[in-house]
Amino acid sequence: MSDEWREHPFGSKRTYEERLSEALALIETGSSLEHSASTLWSHLVGTFRILEAWGAPQDVCLAGLLHSVYSTQYFRSAIIPDSRRREVATRVGNRAERLAHAFCVLDRESIRLAKHGKAGSEGKSVVRKHSNGRSLRVSNSTLRRLRLIDVANEIEQQQHQIESASTWLSTSCSTFRSIGFVPSHLSSISALRISEELEAELRRDYEASIAAADDSSKRLLLLRCIHLYSHCAEARILLAALDLQHSCWPSAVVQARSALRNLRGWGAAWDTRVPMSAWVLLGEQLLEHASASIDRLPDLALQVRARLSEAIDSDNCR
Repeated sequence: MSDEWREHPFGSKRTYEERLSEALALIETGSSLEHSASTLWSHLVGTFRILEAWGAPQDVCLAGLLHSVYSTQYFRSAIIPDSRRREVATRVGNRAERLAHAFCVLDRESIRLAKHGKAGSEGKSVVRKHSNGRSLRVSNSTLRRLRLIDVANEIEQQQHQIESASTWLSTSCSTFRSIGFVPSHLSSISALRISEELEAELRRDYEASIAAADDSSKRLLLLRCIHLYSHCAEARILLAALDLQHSCWPSAVVQARSALRNLRGWGAAWDTRVPMSAWVLLGEQLLEHASASIDRLPDLALQVRARLSEAIDSDNCR
């Protein structure tokens, strides 16, 4: 990862935990506002957790936690007025507050289209405000941070879409490459090389594995998924369940461990038909059973399989 994304002292007398506590107190009123099939509180905390899972700098994580508090072009309900900006900056830090405010006032598409340059590059770009069309000159490093928050924000909202497997892997990895950011659970930028075409192929094999009639076919398709993109956690979890069922405990341990590392590293589920928390719990249960040489599947594995099969059947009937 570029030095730009490594953690640096933030020049505040407050610890990160203190600033986080202050930020959470500031967004508490968001628990009563609807957002993305949940609440604003849930969305803001979810975005923060994704950024933190990626190993984003602390100021970026805190800005992600506050990224809608002044209202945005898509979410018009401000829970903090601009008149309190100085207070917010005192409580969470100047850099985090400035990032959050910029995300609120700048046009989202303008952020995405701006030439933010490669990580570490200097310079400024012109970005449009969404409220009045006026432009601001924003440093390229700030743009790269705003783009990272934007990706986390989009992925968090996709977590509430349960009709089919999500497609955020290739688009987010493309953005990561463009801004020189590598999530901390990945070894290098080469791990981000998944195209839209490859993700579509991955999704086809993944869906086929769920629909396959016999375990041998399921296993071959899941192994193909892992070969196509080794950082897809859900395929590894389903393979770990198959291995456990057939008393292949060493393989089940390896698959479950790798799956948990990727789930926690992405901070989000790729197959959102099963909640992220359920995928993590299932991975933990499979690892525990395999480590103890127990070939009985956890009840949660049966429930997840049934849910995915029902989703496949429903899609085929449309």
